[in-house]
This record gives sequence, C-alpha cells and structure tokens, in this order.
Amino acid sequence: MATYANHRTNRHPPGAPGARGSQGLRDLAQEFDSIDHESAVLIAQLQLEDALLVSSRSKGKGRAGASPSDQEFALQIQAEEFSDWKQVHKDASLALSLQNALETDAGILEAYRLVEESAAADRRAAELLERGTRLPQPTEAQRTVGEDREFVRRFDAKPPAPKKLNPIHTFDDIGTTDWDWSFSSGPKREEKRAAGPSYDIYRRVSCVSCDDKVRVGEALKSACEHYWCRDCLVSVVDVFLRDESLHPLRCCQKPLATADISFYLKNTNLFKRYDIKRTEYDVPAQDRVYCSTPTCSSFLGSANDHRSPNRNRSGAIVTCQACRARTCVTCRKPDHPQDTCSQNEAVEEVRALAKASGWQTCPTCAAVVELHHGCNHMTCRCRTEFCYVCGVLWKNCPCDQWDEQRLVVAAEFRAENVMGGQEAREAQPEVFGQRVEQAMENLRANHGCENHDWRGRTGGGNCEECGDYLPVFLKMCRSCSLVVCRRCSLNRL
Repeated sequence: MATYANHRTNRHPPGAPGARGSQGLRDLAQEFDSIDHESAVLIAQLQLEDALLVSSRSKGKGRAGASPSDQEFALQIQAEEFSDWKQVHKDASLALSLQNALETDAGILEAYRLVEESAAADRRAAELLERGTRLPQPTEAQRTVGEDREFVRRFDAKPPAPKKLNPIHTFDDIGTTDWDWSFSSGPKREEKRAAGPSYDIYRRVSCVSCDDKVRVGEALKSACEHYWCRDCLVSVVDVFLRDESLHPLRCCQKPLATADISFYLKNTNLFKRYDIKRTEYDVPAQDRVYCSTPTCSSFLGSANDHRSPNRNRSGAIVTCQACRARTCVTCRKPDHPQDTCSQNEAVEEVRALAKASGWQTCPTCAAVVELHHGCNHMTCRCRTEFCYVCGVLWKNCPCDQWDEQRLVVAAEFRAENVMGGQEAREAQPEVFGQRVEQAMENLRANHGCENHDWRGRTGGGNCEECGDYLPVFLKMCRSCSLVVCRRCSLNRL
C-alpha cells in the first residue's frame, strides 16, 4: 500500500484539484510503468474518480451555450487517458493470468495426451492379439506411460512460478516469450521446444489417393509414409471385397495394418465384411470350401481345418451357418452319406473349355486365365507364377518368354505412351519405329520390373493392369513404360 499512499497524497496538484499538467501526466505514465498491474488499475480508477468529481463540481457554473473552459477540456482529456490506462492494465492482467494458467496446466494436459495416445495404441494391440497377429513395437507414448516409473509423479509436479509481464508499451515481449510446455519438474531448457504430437494433430497432410488436405489425426499413415483419408480408405476397402488382386490391402507393396484400417475406417459393418473377406483370401484358393448351394456359396473355411483322419468315408462334412446346407469337403458337392466322392464334372468341363479356347489353368488353384497382352510369365491371384504356354511353374520349362506378336503389340503401345499418343505416332513414323525397337529390347530385358518408378502422364487411356479407362490421373513407369491407373500403382503393383 506504500505506492497507493504515495499517489493518494499527491493526486491534487496546486491550482487544479484532481488535474495534472502535461509534465505531470508523463510522470504518472512512467510511474505506472514501474508498478504491478493491479496497483496501476487501482491508481487509474482513483484518479479517474477525482477527475470526474472535479468535473461534476464545475458543471452549471458557466453561462448556457458557452464553450467549455480550458479546465473542462483538460479534465475531459485526463479522464479519457485514465480510462484508457485502466483498460490497458486490465487487459495486461488478463493476459498474464492466461499465460500463468497455460504454464501451470501444460504439464497435466501433456500427460493426459500421452495417456490417451497410449490407450489408443493398447486397443489396437489388443485387436491384433485377438486375431493372432504379430504385435508392433510399442509407441513412444506406451513406453513413457508403461515404463517410466516417475510418470505418475509428474501429474503432481510443482507448477512454475507465475511470470510477470514487462511494463506496458512493450507488449511485443508476450509473443516472443519462450514458454516451457514440458510437464517435467526438471530445469527449463534454453532452446525452443519442437512441435510434438499435441501440435501435429491439427497439421494437414495430402491424401495420396485423392490429394485432398486432411488433418493428420484423421488419416491412416501407411508403412511407406503415405496418408489415406477416410473416404479413399472406404473406397479401396469396398473394391477389396470384390477383387482378390488387392489382397493383402497395401500401399506401395507394403501391407496396411489391420488395426489401423479398423481405427480409421470408422465403419463397423464394413470392417466386419473386410475382415471376413481377408480371412477368406488368406486361405489358398485350392483349399477353400464354399457352400454347395449355388444361391448361398458362403465361405466355409479351409479344407485342412475340416478334414478328419478318423472318418471311414472319403470326405468330411461341414454345415453352412447361413443356409444350414451340408457340403462335402473333399469333392465340394452336397453331402452324400452313402456314396464315395466322385470327380467334379463341372471342373473338368471348365478345364476342357479352357483348353479348347487356348486358355490356361493355374497349376495350384486351377483358376482359368486368358492372356491378351504381355509376356508368358503369369502370376495367378493365388500368387502362383507359371508359364502360360505349358502351365508349368515358372522357370521350369524351355518355353519362350514372349510371343513375338504380343511383344510387338506391347512395344507399340509403350512407344505411343512415351511419345504422347496416336497423333505423335502418325506425325513422326521414323521416330516411332525407333521407339518400338527400343521398347521391345526393354521389354525383353525388363519385363519383370518390380520397383516401378511412377510419374504422372498427361491425357487419357486404359490402365494396362485393370483395363479401366481414365481421362486423367494415369501413371507411367520410367523404367518399363507401363501405364496404369492411380489405384493400381498404389494398391496392386
């Protein structure tokens, strides 16, 4: 109260009670700058009351309609200045209170963030454990919460002493103050803290599929450092349910974690269907058993899981949970209690039709395939590699790698892609011929290009992998000139 008493006894300068000259106001401003904000607000309030009191006493003493006197003008200006100073110090006091609150609670907020992040990681690990999948390495949050014995004590860490703002007229210092957001009770570091997960959750990243900007906390991050927004993830999962070539669901040849798909998909029904289909795709095609009722055809599991060595007859029986039909595991036909399993005539008919049409069947799963472009090296949906000419496992036969006619067609197609289409081919026939020769040599040497180096390609065309036509968003490999759609470049190849 010493400061207050000093101002209280000297607030009535001689000659003009309650009023100060210009030098006196400057002196008061300097005094305001050297005291705390609460005292400054109190002094400003008292001076404002005195100025208003003197002004009220002088009212009614002048002639009606007369201009205000110099003293009245001075009192009015003084009252406005005291009112402004009072508001400035109130705002500064509020800013200081907010700063102290942030610094006091920052440790608790950071600790809660780590607890929530660790809980989310634990839930994903539990889902993987339930499915028998290999658990990933613990996250930083899990290690901090689970292994740091001092973690709980940090909740009770003594908050830092409240900071005082610099004097008024220098509020720029507030924006450059190096606040320590750490919840540790250790000494404060000199360097500025790098942005961590609590900041990154609002950072926006580009979806690799649609290029839209989404919050990093709402996007699935793949092992190849790409981000997938929820809409694109839903789209690719929906196609996965109908297209086994997408299994395992992957980005840049690296599988997406099932726990991440479940977390970011946010669609319980769709994920349940995905998980059922993923389980089906995990079983080799030749071992899959489906319901023998054509209108049902539900997946019944692997034949190896249903066969029983103790049965006297040739086949084990499995009951469909959807339609209750009974199917023989050995011949995949309806249950035949009194008969032994016979050869499946339908399979033999399909194989005969494939042979007559020049098609080939996979030596592993007996799937029928037709080659309309490319080399004789075939890769089935069951991942078996075999020769299209003779049907033998790849690199176990003397057949040629390429059919010459297919090689020329493929080389012409690749040359058109490089030159920019049919118009460029017609405008520069000699250059086109050279490009075709180069493409043929490249295809002979580099037909099995595995590490594709994709770049964008202008114009429309058909994807060589799935056959879909796209007016834009086609990709071309710099090594083998393969042209595919964006989805195939990310999820198939």
